[in-house]
Amino acid sequence: MAADFYEVLGVPRDADDKAIKSAYRKLARQYHPDVNPGNSEAEEKFKEISQANAVLSDPEKRQKYDQGLIGPDGEPVEPSFRPEDIMSHFFGVNPGGRFYRHTNSPIEVTLEVDASKLFEPHKAQVAFRRTEYCQHCQGSGGLGETLVCADCGGRGRRINTHRRGNMVMQQDLGTCRQCNGRGMTHSNLCDYCNGIGLITSNESMELEIPAGAAFVQLRVTQAGHREHPEAPPGDLLVHVMPVSKKCKFQRHLAVYELPVDPVKAMLGCTMVAAGLKGKEELRIVLPKMTPPGTQFVAEEKGLTDMYGTRHDAVVVVVYKMPQNLTAEQESALQNYLKARESQEVKST
Repeated sequence: MAADFYEVLGVPRDADDKAIKSAYRKLARQYHPDVNPGNSEAEEKFKEISQANAVLSDPEKRQKYDQGLIGPDGEPVEPSFRPEDIMSHFFGVNPGGRFYRHTNSPIEVTLEVDASKLFEPHKAQVAFRRTEYCQHCQGSGGLGETLVCADCGGRGRRINTHRRGNMVMQQDLGTCRQCNGRGMTHSNLCDYCNGIGLITSNESMELEIPAGAAFVQLRVTQAGHREHPEAPPGDLLVHVMPVSKKCKFQRHLAVYELPVDPVKAMLGCTMVAAGLKGKEELRIVLPKMTPPGTQFVAEEKGLTDMYGTRHDAVVVVVYKMPQNLTAEQESALQNYLKARESQEVKST
């Protein structure tokens, strides 16, 4: 693998012109062919040093080298085929060669809607937090002169380079903290976004909720985040979640808990519960000796879906014990127990 020019001269990537010139002169004297006659390794080393100096001592060539536009041979990189040619159709490339997606991030929110409203179209307010690029600095995080990040060389990521002989090994240390992965820095930080390049704000939007939209995801195009100014905003994704104090939901199936006095459940009775739609009612006929946990199906009393189909409801019997008893009620229950015990004795 080709050597890194900074490694060849033994200087950091943010070295100034004076440091580069000093390092080159020192190494050139050490490996000059006149000092090492007949030494082919020293001759190759001298060529490598000279090539690195020719690029790094020229500000324009050095910037292009940091951006990956000049190869290890010191010549411009112009391959006949580059992955970027295909990738750039779907991705963008910043000046440091770092890829980004051309679509901004979507915003996903959950909108709780009273189930009784989902039988007809209606409007609702949706609140969300949106992140946009700072228009004051155009998302760059800074103002003034644009500079290639000295820490990452414009790559947007910190790369640790090790050289062993003719091999160069590189370790990716993650996003560069100095430039926040942009590959570029500025002489002055933006006061509006504190150098982040992004602004987060609270937003609200009136949304048209169609009938039967329970558990449906509604999409509002280009109402989402916009972190990259050159790309259209992401979408706003609204998940409609029905809620009700009357029942719970298993998708479009409404599940009611019907509190029943145990005595009524034993004697049999007709119970009425408030339905979801308007003033509709659920009438449940309990036969004698109905145990707790018994389920009754109320056809077409659940939620309506986007196709206009009304789903069923399930009513579950739950015993509701009385909080206290009058003396008369307690006496009646005592008589009932005695009668039950007498009946059990006779049956044995």
